[in-house]
Amino acid sequence: MALQSLQEVVMVKSVNKNANADDGTPKFGRLLIVLILCVLFCVFMTWLMAEVFPNFPNF
Repeated sequence: MALQSLQEVVMVKSVNKNANADDGTPKFGRLLIVLILCVLFCVFMTWLMAEVFPNFPNF
């Protein structure tokens, strides 16, 4: 029984440590980088389509 309760105490401490590591604030830096990359991808795709199919609706 003592060993089981000791394991439970260790598990509870490790769970509390992981909960304190993440303070719950959003990661705006990572989100901003992803959004900028998405915009750049859209710009690149628009440029590529204009180069490959310059007269798209009127083949």
